[in-house]
Amino acid sequence: MRRLTFASFLAPRLRPLYEYTTAAIGAALGADARLVSSESVGNLLDGRLDGAFVCGLPYVDLRDEAGEAVEPLAAPVPIGSRYGGRPVYFSDVVVRADSPARVFDDLRGLRLGYNEPESHSGHNAVAGELARRGLGGGFFGCWHRTGSHVESLRQVGAGEVDTAAIDSHLLDALRADDPTLGPTLRVMAAIGPVAIQPLVAGPSLAGEERDAVRSAVLAIGSGTAALTESLVERWETVVDADYDAIRAVRQVALGSLTTRDG
Repeated sequence: MRRLTFASFLAPRLRPLYEYTTAAIGAALGADARLVSSESVGNLLDGRLDGAFVCGLPYVDLRDEAGEAVEPLAAPVPIGSRYGGRPVYFSDVVVRADSPARVFDDLRGLRLGYNEPESHSGHNAVAGELARRGLGGGFFGCWHRTGSHVESLRQVGAGEVDTAAIDSHLLDALRADDPTLGPTLRVMAAIGPVAIQPLVAGPSLAGEERDAVRSAVLAIGSGTAALTESLVERWETVVDADYDAIRAVRQVALGSLTTRDG
């Protein structure tokens, strides 16, 4: 039996979705499909991984390095009217509910928490928004790396940082799990939308087998418990060009900003 190895580099809250999707791939292809832990998306290139659920930013970096050997196959369509039935998401800029900040310019000099520099929603989108506004990385009093969106939210709530940009789909799920997030935190701006995190195939998953994996994912029915519990309507086909907006933000951010950790 063919073994297919996938990994998720995304938030643990949505891991059940990726576990279910991996199992559906295995069942459809008659393969031993497993979702494993991996430290590097580069394992897609060395054959340790056949596919991965990844943020759009490391995807575009990997694609620009490896070309068509790396390909996005499908991405989830979040439940919610703001997404318009498309596989997109936003970077929601959050502050404490009692913060006086009402518009983006009110964040000048404040402490920004971000999850990881390789995150589009938490870091790249913010840097791109500053560049779009003609501002520099010194707009914020400091850039504080938190390690995860969940930790960024905790630190905003605790007053350890003043603001953070959060993956909107993940934030929806976390709010559904914990109604107390609503009263304590407030979304005061949104950046985007851009294409949401895809399932990406590496070089070891090619040709007809790659097509079969895509078909298996798209066949997962709307209303399946694993999807609805993750606030996902369905999976939808995506292509590399869908991630050009993230690629463009990356170039603008790299070319014009220096962020400062503190």
